[in-house]
Amino acid sequence: MHGYGIGFLILAKNRERILKETKIKGLENSN
Repeated sequence: MHGYGIGFLILAKNRERILKETKIKGLENSN
């Protein structure tokens, strides 16, 4: 249970980073 919580946090951080990167790429493409 504890290990699952840590894995979930890592996934959430990775997803957040990917969303930021795609948002930045989208802004660059719109310009």
